[in-house]
Amino acid sequence: MVRFLWDGSFNPALYVSLWPAIGLFVLAYALMGLYPGIGKAPAEELRQLTLTTTLVYLVLGAAAFLFKVGDTYSRATFLGAWALSVVLVPLSRALTRHLFAHRKWWGYPAVVLGAGETGRMVVQMLKRQPGLGLKPVAVLDDDPEKQGVMEGVPVLGGLDLAPALARELRVRHAIVAMPGVPRAKLLEVLEQNGHAFPYLVLIPDLFGFSSLWVTTKDLGGIMGLEVRQQLLLPGPRLAKRIIDVGLSLIGGLLLLPFLALIAILIKLDSPGPVLYGHTRIGHNGQRFKAWKFRSMVKDTDEVLKEYPFVCYLICPPRV
Repeated sequence: MVRFLWDGSFNPALYVSLWPAIGLFVLAYALMGLYPGIGKAPAEELRQLTLTTTLVYLVLGAAAFLFKVGDTYSRATFLGAWALSVVLVPLSRALTRHLFAHRKWWGYPAVVLGAGETGRMVVQMLKRQPGLGLKPVAVLDDDPEKQGVMEGVPVLGGLDLAPALARELRVRHAIVAMPGVPRAKLLEVLEQNGHAFPYLVLIPDLFGFSSLWVTTKDLGGIMGLEVRQQLLLPGPRLAKRIIDVGLSLIGGLLLLPFLALIAILIKLDSPGPVLYGHTRIGHNGQRFKAWKFRSMVKDTDEVLKEYPFVCYLICPPRV
């Protein structure tokens, strides 16, 4: 529609016949695990959405080339639709969470195994961030002294009740929050509940460790956690540099009228240069000139001598 209103060279009716292509996006998002997208970190969700959306548009572009209909549709419209999808799809998902995450019908019920401090932290986090999509409905712990209510969620009994809760309440998600138990006990809990819950999340003893860019690795049957330092890789560093430069140029152009107005006001206020350069120490100890708008009069030290009382307050004599 924007392209049609711009020059009128393309009929919007041509694109109505492409509506089945929406199903490709739904299918691709589902294959990437974005439906329902429970417990995904914002950065990981944004990365998956961007890659999946771009892949679908590449498939559509290849199909247009193979069926020789490239001249029928506008390439500018195609690129504009991709850009809007990359921006609006994440925003729409975030808006949907913001509007409906606090409703009773939102999310999936979850059982927390462990009523210790870790279990309490998990329940607090899930209740504080309903957008994650997991709602704690019960907590289980073998310690009878911990039974009762924890953060508004009932502690019903021992861990042996987990399979019955999964059947009766139709709970498909369980969170094992017992990082301090011995290894043998933890493996027993996982084996007993692995068949009852299709989705079983294990909280490791790694508090304070960022989960961003951490992936699991199978090292010959031994589970490992791989931590990627993205900015040490050439691809992400180049992408970040391109984004930094691009946003700086766009932001600079938008701010240019305001910067010009500030420069004029400084020039009218007092004589002297508009900009002031100060030497700073930057990356790897390299010195560079940091430029900013001048906020003081020229030759400040000489001017202060004309006001001895002010100079005494700012620079008192040494005793």
